[in-house]
Formats: sequence, structure tokens, C-alpha cells
Amino acid sequence: MYGYNTGDKRKELWTNLRDLAIGMTTSWLICGDFNTLLYPEDRLSSNPVQPTEIADFSNCLHDLSLNELCWKGDTWTNNLLLDFFNVWAEHSSFLSLVEKEWQKRKAIGHMKNIWIHLRSLKQKIAKLNQEEFKAVT
Repeated sequence: MYGYNTGDKRKELWTNLRDLAIGMTTSWLICGDFNTLLYPEDRLSSNPVQPTEIADFSNCLHDLSLNELCWKGDTWTNNLLLDFFNVWAEHSSFLSLVEKEWQKRKAIGHMKNIWIHLRSLKQKIAKLNQEEFKAVT
């Protein structure tokens, strides 16, 4: 997920996420750079954080009953970037590929487990892309 650079466009994203969540009955994970802050201490520069910068994102997470997954140590996104094309999700083997990977227990820590699953999925999706979609980019 990548958040827009403007507040108005991000508000659209929050609305779209709320719409997507309607009827959601299983656990879900949203990863990405949302281009906004959840806490004032998340700002790395010395510019002060305005409450309005945090409110919309915080309210969206609250409305969707989502929690931030904290990570200590190396950033978990390191070398994990993968473009995602919707056509992959429409492939007949995509969901089973993800489900099969996600059922494996990889590590003790929850966040590290997620990171390892995503890294493994990146390789499997890249293979699917190469074999079925002739390496669409």
C-alpha cells in the first residue's frame, strides 16, 4: 500500500479501506508507506506535528480495528519491496499459493514471522509472474 502525498487523496484511501473492510470476517494485514504519521514521535524532522496530520489515519485504523505492528532492529521492509499487479490475484493458483505459505510457521516473533512469509511469497510470486505472465512489470 502506498499513501498519497496529499491529505485529500489520503482521505480517499481511508474511505476506500473502510469500504473494503465491510463484511470482512477474516484477519487481514495492510503493509506499506502511508505517507502520514500515527504518532508525533514518528516525525524524524524537527517540524512540529499538527493533530490534524494524525487524526484521519488514527481514526481509520481505529474504525478498522487495525493495530500497528511494531518492529525492533533492522527495518522489516529492507529488500522486501515488490510491485503488486492485480492480475496475479486473479490467477487460479494465487490464493492457494498465499494460503499454503501463510500456514507455515517460520519464526517465533510475530513480526519476524510476517517478514519471513512476505520474503518467501515475494520469491514465489516472482516465479508465478515469470512463468504465467511473462514477467509483467
